[in-house]
Amino acid sequence: MTRYELLQPYFETHISPMIERNAIDSISRPIFLERAIRMLNHLVAQGARYGDRVVIALDNREEYLELVLALALGGMTACPVPPDLPQQQLAKVRKQVNAKLTITDYGQLAYSLDDQLPECTHQGNTDDPFLIVFSSGTTGAPKGIVQSLNNF
Repeated sequence: MTRYELLQPYFETHISPMIERNAIDSISRPIFLERAIRMLNHLVAQGARYGDRVVIALDNREEYLELVLALALGGMTACPVPPDLPQQQLAKVRKQVNAKLTITDYGQLAYSLDDQLPECTHQGNTDDPFLIVFSSGTTGAPKGIVQSLNNF
């Protein structure tokens, strides 16, 4: 099963047509999925590929969720960190996970005009790494905990 085949049913209109943005606004699930695919195409145009790790240091916004979905579809691993992480620690995390990209500003994100699934969505499977979260490091330095899309 591909990652798209796993995720796509959650975004079909018959499940729930809207995702709440805030108390008065919403976005349809198919449009949310389309925006994630267009964001993935932008990341691919920037050089991101299947298997790459991407450190994310952003405040919580709708685009954050689109980014995580884009990475999941592309077989890339999201490595979220607090947006106020000091630069020295951010550099350490980037090195520790061997990050291809580090996204620290929403200005780094864009939507491609291309809404077709890129080739990377057909590589690998749902058991590939999807997310690396870091422990609090109570017994030393923080450690990355890897989760697959299936496990997540």
